[in-house]
Amino acid sequence: PPKVTPFSFQDELIREGARARIQCVIREGQSPIKITWLKDGQLIAPDQGVLIREIDEFSSILMISSISPRHNGNYTCKATNAAGTAQHTAPLFVNVPPKIVHFAFQDDQFFKGMRAQIVCAVSQGDMPITFQWLKDGKSISTSMGITTRNYDEHANSLTIENVSSAHTGNYTCVASNRAAKVSHTAQLLVHGTVSNSLSVHWTM
Repeated sequence: PPKVTPFSFQDELIREGARARIQCVIREGQSPIKITWLKDGQLIAPDQGVLIREIDEFSSILMISSISPRHNGNYTCKATNAAGTAQHTAPLFVNVPPKIVHFAFQDDQFFKGMRAQIVCAVSQGDMPITFQWLKDGKSISTSMGITTRNYDEHANSLTIENVSSAHTGNYTCVASNRAAKVSHTAQLLVHGTVSNSLSVHWTM
């Protein structure tokens, strides 16, 4: 029967959008040899975004031009001749980076003493995802009067209960997983003190 040279995808974990290829080489076996590619035990359909190219009678290449989560699975090269069948399987794991939903402070103008809050949420990405907040590119300390907390594994909030001029700046949410680190920034502008009193003058 044929003998298939072991193969694997170059990276154990491949990021979404990357390219991937594996080559199946039959190192032994009498002709004719039929080479077949399978994904999770099933023939690979033309609409799966996978290209298969025969190099010669004894070798074949499987290529994916743009990896997506649907390409997760086990890829098998199966070689068959009159004497029997041999095969080898390589797993493909696709890493999906986080995608942050656009956010901004709700009010265009904040005055001293107001409450400000923003929520950083991700619409996709492999777990676990970690969140970090920065102000003007630097880590936020508890002494700044700013609190952050996790809503769930997909969202994290930043709250300022009593804004002051010191809170003016750019607030960045950094979301990270094993695939990538992404960020989004919102600007906070704090103006003068809000007046809670109203003076009314009557003219006779």
